Amino acid sequence: MDLDTEEYIQRIQALNAIKDRYEFTTSSQPKISPELPLWNFLRDAKYKVESSTFIDIMETEKAWEKLRYSKILIQNHIINFNSSAELLNQMAAKNFAISHFLKICIEDNLLPYPSDTVSFIHDLNYGYQLLKMVKDIESTNEKVRREVNGQMEEFHVVYAKIGVDPVTVQVHASGIPSPRYEWYYRPNDETGSPTDEFKWTILQATQDNVLYFDPFTFSDSGYYYCRIQHNLCVVGEVTREKLDDWTNSKKIFLRPEKGSLIITKQPTHGESSFGGSVEFVCQAESFELLSYQWYKDDDKLIGEDNQVLKLTGLTLENTGNYYCIASTYLMKEKSATARLSVNTSSPVNGTEEELVNVGVGDRMVVKSQPELPKYARQPMPIGEKLNLRFEVACGRPVVYEWMKQGVREDIAVNPPEVSVRSSITPIAVGRDLSGEVVEGGDGVTVWQYVCRAYCPSTGESIFSEIVRIRVAKATTNECSYPKFKIALVVCEEKYQKISQFPNLKATRNDGEALIKALQELQFQVFAFTNLTLDQMRNAVDLFSSFIDEETYCVFYYNGHAVGHSEDIYLAPVEAYMDEHDPTPLSQILLHHGHIESVISDKNPLLGVIIYDSCRDDPKDFIKKKLEQSKQSSGYIIKNSPNLVIGYGTMPNMKAYEENDSRTGTYIGVYMKHLLNHIRKRDLDIETVFKNVQADFQTLTSVSLTEKMKPEYRSSLGQKMYLGANLRQRKCSLLQKAFFRLTRPEYLFSPFSQTSCLGRFEFPQGIKWNQDDTNLSWVHGQVSANNGLDGVLTLIASPSVFYNECEISFKFDWRGVASIPSDVNVQVVGRNVSILLRSKYVDKMSGVHHSLDTLYQPCSKDRKDTFLTKDGPLFKLKDGVSVYPDNPIILVGLQELKDRVKLLLILRTAEQVLVAPGLVCFPLPILEHTENIHIRDKKSLYAGIMQHL
Repeated sequence: MDLDTEEYIQRIQALNAIKDRYEFTTSSQPKISPELPLWNFLRDAKYKVESSTFIDIMETEKAWEKLRYSKILIQNHIINFNSSAELLNQMAAKNFAISHFLKICIEDNLLPYPSDTVSFIHDLNYGYQLLKMVKDIESTNEKVRREVNGQMEEFHVVYAKIGVDPVTVQVHASGIPSPRYEWYYRPNDETGSPTDEFKWTILQATQDNVLYFDPFTFSDSGYYYCRIQHNLCVVGEVTREKLDDWTNSKKIFLRPEKGSLIITKQPTHGESSFGGSVEFVCQAESFELLSYQWYKDDDKLIGEDNQVLKLTGLTLENTGNYYCIASTYLMKEKSATARLSVNTSSPVNGTEEELVNVGVGDRMVVKSQPELPKYARQPMPIGEKLNLRFEVACGRPVVYEWMKQGVREDIAVNPPEVSVRSSITPIAVGRDLSGEVVEGGDGVTVWQYVCRAYCPSTGESIFSEIVRIRVAKATTNECSYPKFKIALVVCEEKYQKISQFPNLKATRNDGEALIKALQELQFQVFAFTNLTLDQMRNAVDLFSSFIDEETYCVFYYNGHAVGHSEDIYLAPVEAYMDEHDPTPLSQILLHHGHIESVISDKNPLLGVIIYDSCRDDPKDFIKKKLEQSKQSSGYIIKNSPNLVIGYGTMPNMKAYEENDSRTGTYIGVYMKHLLNHIRKRDLDIETVFKNVQADFQTLTSVSLTEKMKPEYRSSLGQKMYLGANLRQRKCSLLQKAFFRLTRPEYLFSPFSQTSCLGRFEFPQGIKWNQDDTNLSWVHGQVSANNGLDGVLTLIASPSVFYNECEISFKFDWRGVASIPSDVNVQVVGRNVSILLRSKYVDKMSGVHHSLDTLYQPCSKDRKDTFLTKDGPLFKLKDGVSVYPDNPIILVGLQELKDRVKLLLILRTAEQVLVAPGLVCFPLPILEHTENIHIRDKKSLYAGIMQHL
């Protein structure tokens, strides 16, 4: 039974009063043994105080009510009890011991620790142990100072993310009796109203070691700390004096992330008469300086940069959709859209074309009413062309004005219920209305059109018959074409806890193949490998910033996942599963609901999500944690009407990969079939997934189809094609922003002679002295014919993965003599890891195998001895100009905070020659992002968008 906050606080206070009356001595000997029978515990005089206190705690906590559901008690026919005493006596009569009671509570998860019932009886099994801080509150290195009761104190800064995800602050201590946690809070001063008063307030509604915010808001900002003491009153074994054993956590200042903001007051719809005025208001809250910018129909209103937008002297031109963008130096937030309708009850000053003079006499006579063609008598797709005409005869000039209104018609009841969803809006002048059916939004299912004919000379008005257009969810082919296509590919292959999550072999190959297929379909692709949980969330946020209502988007994940019922929890590279770790799984795994909600909120024209991972059930302790995490986080999965989700396999099943023994290449079984169909432009996306299912059943071994079955889910109302052409050839704003964010050509201009191929190239000269067979590096104008024996050019080329870069070399040997036979070049990463991918053939079986060698960053001094393990090598050969044979890849670039830094070394049998200086160069991911979060939006969008 759930309790409201007031009742819960009263229960905590009552329990604390009981526990504070009991005296737990500092003796090292336990009060009871786990094997002590309950019969003895309840009836032996030496346990009288303990048993009495135990029953009081159980009764106050209503623990006996929860134990009704114990399978063990039911099996022992212990079902008729109405109090703690009755339950314990019945258990005692059945020869239950203390250990049995604890097992029933904990294993059935009926009274999970730290229930006071469980913790009290648990503590009696041990002797006294001092309080010990196990883990203090995690915080940044930043501190703020402020005066507290006349003294200056420092508070560690903790940043919390504003959004749907829960935020936790936790501390962990140990001791016997078990720790009791008391959280203290002091709210942050209101903006512009600082106060010297500093009074701590206890948060009475919690005594847990975790302070939980779901979600975290600006009002939660403030100062916090936790006081930790024993859960029972502790007295000296001899003196019987109360022991003052307690400790405090670090004191923190909890605040939103830098740049965070939230809109607290949204603009509302407005309606005004012709020539009137209207005000729209938008208010936001942030720790940083706020700026505002208003827009009408996506056009920036120059000079309108205040909280209030005031419009006067309204005409039909003011009719439209208005919204405001509030922003800080790091983030921005778009307000709700407010619709402004201008009523034209007074005569309209028409142009010569609009003033129609047809017929004789002063009275108007209707010549023709607007009629719908036959095809429009059914619900019309969004984007379908609409043409209506209304005409009257009159001897004086006539002005025509078309108006429309949106309503919702509920045909599920009889007669149908009709409710107005948008106010009357003027949309055109003249006898003819030529336009298109637009999406209603806000539940509009029917658009009503009417035309008003008005004679300014006589003041007479005539209205046409009402035309009703029912709106379908489908779109016309032209309107289903996107203006932009964006994809996010995440491939997790190298896990840190390989005992729980073994490294995967097909992940990278699957990702590379899909990226190429999507690029053929005109998708711009963000691709990442081996991301942490925070980086994965940042990648999803980055991806979502390129999605709008005219965008096709694809999200693909390949890596380990944990399946539970219909849920999928994606495992980042640092994921681990520890039965005894209290960390919520929402801080370890990424729930699929987060991804689907982010995409649904953007309402894309078409959204495709593919989970190419296992979904088999985890161990029991993980299941319990997943249920607790889901209940506490309260995920709300919102589905867009244009969303398709593909799964590599069904719930409770695994996904498999296979090896081509001829090439040593691994590929996922699901991806193998997906690639056969996703490239076909004439296949709609649902047919693609259906064909994958069919191929899997007919072309895959029965032994595999019993363990793996692909499936998909769709909310599409019509056929949608990934291969659909873009609506326009001109680059959109999103395309230009994506170019700056990802393409090396933005940093290394192809218009420059030194980077004409749009990539980084760095030449180094080599001089060989044949007399003493020594080599030396040469700097300067190495491209000129200045007597050098060779020029070695390092080339940095973009990888298909955004957080990687491929390194290759071009070697031009100019010497008369042949290249010395023992010259090797070594590449050493100073601040970046290097991956060398190679293959070898098993001489016995002839099978090809892939081999990845990872070289960690090396910070040795130049004077130190560099070993072959410090970086990959390749040998220079006569007649060969491109090196190496196997690709050298810089990995983990999302971790860098500076440019890439490499060191080149020439090695011979007699020399180890370190090149002077470092090869340093920027990359797009380093230029604009930090940990996959855009560092400076202003510099990224400068010159592209009119606003930030």
